[in-house]
Amino acid sequence: MPASRKYPTAGAFRQALEEEIEYLRAARAVGDKIEAGYQKALTGIRAVQRGQQPRRPDSYLLQDVVTILFDCAPRPEECFRLKWENLRDGLIVIHKGKGRGSRRMIPASQRVQAVLDMRKASANGSDFIFPSGTASGHIEASTVKKQHFGALEIAEVEPFVLYTLRHTCLTRWAKHMDPFTLHVLAGHTDMNTTKRYIHPD
Repeated sequence: MPASRKYPTAGAFRQALEEEIEYLRAARAVGDKIEAGYQKALTGIRAVQRGQQPRRPDSYLLQDVVTILFDCAPRPEECFRLKWENLRDGLIVIHKGKGRGSRRMIPASQRVQAVLDMRKASANGSDFIFPSGTASGHIEASTVKKQHFGALEIAEVEPFVLYTLRHTCLTRWAKHMDPFTLHVLAGHTDMNTTKRYIHPD
């Protein structure tokens, strides 16, 4: 084993958890700001005088996406294209992804289930959990880019890409499950990829 290889310490895990909480709080703050802007637009001059209804924003899109990434570790693009048919008995069913091992079923945590229930209640007939006006019909990385930058600024954490949240989840899972289960839930094709998340205590 190379002497230069470093493993996460308990302090590092604690710091990561604190940053997760702060980032989720910031994502909520971004959503609150967007929602407040929408409510203001409803009574604005354009709405009142011209009778133009402002487009309803998906204010808490980032918060909902990162909650799924934090708790279930899908790849961001797998999360973006989730359909309601991908939900089955408390599981998120991934049909396709990056490699041969991508097809899998991931248990949804209670807070992810709460997010999905809320989105289901307000779904407007779309097949996608995160519908969008893009060519694909669902959100893309660019859809949440602005909200993500806003949350980073509020949370005052080091900038990171959304894919990092998948790594965070897998690293935490590795402390509580056997390598094979982690390998399956992660959707890895090669076990050597999974081994990167398994650190001896």
